[in-house]
Amino acid sequence: MMLGLPKCCMTAGRRTQILATKNIPDHVPDSAVFDFDIYGDERLGDNLHESYESLHADAPDIFYTPRNGGHWMVTRFDHIA
Repeated sequence: MMLGLPKCCMTAGRRTQILATKNIPDHVPDSAVFDFDIYGDERLGDNLHESYESLHADAPDIFYTPRNGGHWMVTRFDHIA
């Protein structure tokens, strides 16, 4: 958490911090940016289901991550099917 806000909520300072090392396109709203590395995020452990439960608790259902070149993530089946 940052300043009492959920991790998914970006403040101008947090966006600036991520922008310092990552490229976030201008059309991506701050509320959709979530710093997640699918290959090395601390939430991902040996139990896949528990790991993604943790991600669901922390991140928006659909978000943009600047990691690994930047990409969108959809974490809920209902948004895909």
